[in-house]
Parts: sequence; C-alpha cells; structure tokens
Amino acid sequence: MTKNAFCHYECYARKGAHKRRSKDRRPSLFDIHRELMRAPGGHAHIDNPKPPILLFGAHPDEVIEQAVALAAQAVDIRIDTPILLAGVMTWPVPREVFEKSHEERRKYLEWRDDAVAWPSRVWGDRLQCIVEHIDEPYPHLHFWAFPSLRPDRQICISDVDFGRQAAKAVKDAGGDGRKQKAASAQAMSDFQDKYWRDVGIKHGLARRGPKRLRFTREEWNDRKAEIQRVAEAWRALRGKHAELQSAANTHVAARIAEAGAAAEAAVEGARNTANERVAGLKIKGARLIGEWKTYATNLTGVIKSHEAVIAEQAERIQELETLLHEHGLRTGPTM
Repeated sequence: MTKNAFCHYECYARKGAHKRRSKDRRPSLFDIHRELMRAPGGHAHIDNPKPPILLFGAHPDEVIEQAVALAAQAVDIRIDTPILLAGVMTWPVPREVFEKSHEERRKYLEWRDDAVAWPSRVWGDRLQCIVEHIDEPYPHLHFWAFPSLRPDRQICISDVDFGRQAAKAVKDAGGDGRKQKAASAQAMSDFQDKYWRDVGIKHGLARRGPKRLRFTREEWNDRKAEIQRVAEAWRALRGKHAELQSAANTHVAARIAEAGAAAEAAVEGARNTANERVAGLKIKGARLIGEWKTYATNLTGVIKSHEAVIAEQAERIQELETLLHEHGLRTGPTM
C-alpha cells in the first residue's frame, strides 16, 4: 500500500493566543518544548517516553533560550506574537515494522537522510535544530526555525512562514481577507508539493490519496506504479552514487597514500643529505680544530722562545750595567 508524505508546521509564541470562540489558549513555544523533550507534563500520550535524538543544529533548550532572547531585543512585540516555527516530518511506516526488518529500516534511514537535509535548503541559516522521535507509533522528525531580528528591531514570523508571506503580499497589494486566506492556503499547498517533490516521491510516498484526487481504482494503481518506479529510480541512483562515492574515496585514499609515500621518501632523502652534510661539516670542523690546536701549540712555543731570549738579553744588559758602574764609566743606580 502506498503511503502519503506528511510534512506540517505551526508557529508559536511565548504565550499561546486564545483559540477562536474559546477561553482556552493555543500551545506556547514552552509547551511544545516540554513535549519535544519529554519533560514532565509534556508526554501524556506516550507510554514509554524516550528523549529526542538531536540530528542537526543546537540543543532545543538553547533554541528556546535564543528565541526568547531575540524577542526581548525586539520592539512592538506582544507576548502572544509568534516567534518560532515548529514542523514535523513523519515516516508513514509503523516503528514496530522497521524495527523487525533490516530492509524497512534501510528505507527509513534513507528517507531520514533526505528529510534532515531538506529544511536547511528551505530555511537556510534560520533553521535551528532537527530532532528525531522514535517512541511513538510512527517515527518522525521535528524541525525548529525562527526569523532574524530586522534592522528596525522587528521580528516578523512571515520571514519563515510561507503562508503568512503570501497573505501579507496580497494584503500589501490591496487584497481583502478572502484573497489573503486563499493565498495563504495556496502557499501551504505549494509547500507540501515541494516537500513531496524533493523528498516524498524519492521514497515511494504519494502526495495525496485516491479519494482526494478522485481517482478510479485503475487510475490509482497506475499512479502507485508510477510512484514506485520513481522511487526505484532514485534508489538505484542513490546506490550508484554510493558506489561512485566509494570508488572516489578509494581513489582519493590511494592518491593520498602515494603522495604520503612520495613525501616520506623526499623527507628521508633530505634527511640523509642533511646527515651527510652534517657529517662532512663535523669532519671539517674537527680538522680545523686540530689545525688551530697545532698552530696554538706552535705559537706558544715561539712565545716561550722569545721570552727566553728576552730574559737572557735582560740578564746580559744587567751585567753590562754593573761592569760600567764598577769602572766608573756610569754613575747612578744600577738596574
């Protein structure tokens, strides 16, 4: 049986606005945070709650803090003004099925990879986190995004909400409430189409069921067959991509190994050359040191010889001075 693709989002404020014609309020961003984190009071519908698995971005606790801090910097903002977009993407196969089947788990993980990558392409750096829940009957992913603070310190949820964007565009053009509502509905339908084209159809999921499309059984069977053909084509493409990626990784690893070996050889050659030069310099240095030692020894001998000659001459001069004095040829003290 062909399952339908499901992706939906809502926008939340620090305090939920009143529901129409009711005293009850809509959930706040703190309420959905408690449910997401399986905090006390936030998981009454779960028998065996498990904490979410963070797949992308910041921890949900940090995201809530950042959203509140952002609102605190804004001007002209009410406490019930939406500041956080929270969405969910569901894999329409019961958890108990893919937990018992390796093939079904493979399909789920392939969908999860594409589903995790998709919000980043849609919201860019305004996407804050993606987490996985596997403690409910159907596994699903939650994604959170919030708008940036504008230069005039305004926060506009329409920067991330496509329905509100479309309605605002119609309003700015002078359209009435009915046209604004129709534009918003069309934008959300286009959003669903985009998710189906980018993610759902690649994994054999239908956009709508036969009743919504008013198909006959034969038409619906043809549509299911077409969807499965597309899914198989994408599966084959992913397989081929995996093969090419593996081959590329092997090639790159081999080239890196070759480059590493060449570099190591070059380093070893340079090391040997350097060692040879150092050895040569040591030999030359030892020879020069020996020559200088010999020269110093010879010089020392020459100096000592000269000192002996000088001492002998001094002694001879002294004798001559004494002899002159004895013969009266020189007056004054002898040296």
